[in-house]
Amino acid sequence: MNLSLVNNSTGASSVRLPVTLSVLLFLMLVAVVSSLSVGSFTNINVSNVLGFLIAGDGSTENLIVTSIRLPRTIAAGLIGGNLAVAGVLMQGATRNPLASPSIFGVSAGASLVVAIWAAFSPAQNGLTLVTLAFVGAAIGGSVVLLAGGALSGRSNVIRMALAGVAVSAVLSALTQGIVVLDESSADRVLFWLAGSVHNTDWSSIRTLLPRSILGVAIAIGSAFFLNILALGDELSSALGRRPSQVRIASFIAVIILTGVSVAIAGPISFLGLVVPHLARKLFGADHRVSVPMAFLLGGTLMISADVLSRFVDFPFETPSGVLTAIVGAPFFLYLARRQFSSVGAVVFNTISSSTLTLTSPRKSFFTVFPAIAIFSLVSLGVGAVWISPPEILQWISGTAEPHTTKILYDFRAPRIVGAIFAGSALAVSGVLIQSIIRNPLAAPEIIGISGGAGLAAVLLFVFVSAVSTIMLTSVAFVGGATTAGIVYLLAFRSGVSPTRLALVGIAITTISASFVTLLLAKFPQDLNVALLWLAGSLWGREWGDIIALSIVALVLLPIAVLLAAQLDVIALGEHVAIGLGIRTERLRLITLVIAVGLASTAVATVGSIAFIGLMAPHAARLLVGNRHILLIPMAAGIGTVILLIADAVGRGLFAPTEIPAGIFTALVGGPYFLFLLSRTKD
Repeated sequence: MNLSLVNNSTGASSVRLPVTLSVLLFLMLVAVVSSLSVGSFTNINVSNVLGFLIAGDGSTENLIVTSIRLPRTIAAGLIGGNLAVAGVLMQGATRNPLASPSIFGVSAGASLVVAIWAAFSPAQNGLTLVTLAFVGAAIGGSVVLLAGGALSGRSNVIRMALAGVAVSAVLSALTQGIVVLDESSADRVLFWLAGSVHNTDWSSIRTLLPRSILGVAIAIGSAFFLNILALGDELSSALGRRPSQVRIASFIAVIILTGVSVAIAGPISFLGLVVPHLARKLFGADHRVSVPMAFLLGGTLMISADVLSRFVDFPFETPSGVLTAIVGAPFFLYLARRQFSSVGAVVFNTISSSTLTLTSPRKSFFTVFPAIAIFSLVSLGVGAVWISPPEILQWISGTAEPHTTKILYDFRAPRIVGAIFAGSALAVSGVLIQSIIRNPLAAPEIIGISGGAGLAAVLLFVFVSAVSTIMLTSVAFVGGATTAGIVYLLAFRSGVSPTRLALVGIAITTISASFVTLLLAKFPQDLNVALLWLAGSLWGREWGDIIALSIVALVLLPIAVLLAAQLDVIALGEHVAIGLGIRTERLRLITLVIAVGLASTAVATVGSIAFIGLMAPHAARLLVGNRHILLIPMAAGIGTVILLIADAVGRGLFAPTEIPAGIFTALVGGPYFLFLLSRTKD
């Protein structure tokens, strides 16, 4: 087994179970009483709360306790317990300490179908909502588990974590598209996506309680067999218990617990990751004990987070999911830094060192770069007003009608030029990041650059009334550069391992996304513009908007090409590069600055376009090999083609309604990312 979850040396041997359980029950009692007593607008004397629960007097305070705070408290306790137990089951069944519903795509799948229902269904039927959440949770979780090899017993920490990122990115892109299409319900859906129990009532409890009981019962019934599974698949089979049966039963419980919780409260980040580790620390690794104890511990933490959410931004409420992300992400960082130092080194050699090419480099260049011209001309004609090829030729020759000239020159030509520069910048940024980190699964969005730039840009949208292009570009660049620096420093521990860098990037990206969702939910005045930008779109771009991007690209792209020979050498290994006289640390710093500059400026101009920085470099390697003098321009060309196609499809598919280009790149890039993961070795 690659990472042990059965080490019982900490916890039960040093802390007596009755004492620890008594303390936990006391803390839960304090959390429950606090939840019933205090609130944003009305505080109720603790001595009166018990009286209201036993024999009400019909007063306003009585109604607040029994009709609002009591069901809210029960819902928070059940949801926190459900997610904690789901995390215990996932970590035990996959033998992966990073497994949790929020990281492994289960919450994202449930969130997508619930968002669809909330946005477009005229009737909000609770039972249907929960059923759909189950379906979404099953789909999202199944894809991640299959891609990570968990159901076959070949769990790989880094592969499963990255599979969760890819699946969550695809599902989140679809969710963003739904929010953009249905502006009337965007603020409501966004607040729900942030995760909160503030709208729960007794009908929610009637939906939540029986399914929670069923899921926890399955979990308790599976606990003994999870203990056996922790000893290894071979020994489990020898003892008469098929590992696949245990994993399927556990996964069914996870779907039930996560699906109903997300349907009621939205996605709650990291609770299913943190609580299982705390439960093992306090009560030992025996699942027969850790499952019920995790339920109590998760319920206590969720109720406490809900109480705290009422006062962080008094008198307004802060979604509980944001608070759990703020607490949980540092714990995730701790795991990444302390436990994973050598995993994942083989991944680079598995993919990137291949010399396989599908065709000759010369043919590839003669195919890709003419394709840029062809798709640019096609894109000129696509949109709410379709323009025919003869009209485009007339515009090129200067004989077109005035209204045609205005559409093409003022609106569509800037978008196409922006797509060319942004696609090139993101693709080359991906090449550079993969080269200096020596990890082919790295990309601007994977290591947090896009998330940091996105958070900085949304802060600007929210707090500055008039945002200029230069201001947006500068702020997004600073955000991306700062995030890249934070990720690098947190991942550095006697060097930077590919695994730690990716996992730290995941944590930082999750924190950024949580804050972005919170800002959009609390400041909806610039919601539509911010959502389009976050989804990645060239909508509304004018010539002035792409000046900064074009300057940065024209300066940094040639510098990247000049570094090609040194990047070829450093790919051979640290010692070889140093032996040949290359100052590797300086080269990494220069290359990282160029990569951050390209990615941050592109994100500032066109928004968070996902996966181009991952897809384009790998496609380029298949066409021209690993020599950077060919790889860099080829990746730039492929990135341009991808973004041109995505922008044209987004404009023309449902014209006049426009779908952000970033949604299409995520829908293509996510499956491609999973394909790359499937080629890596364990």
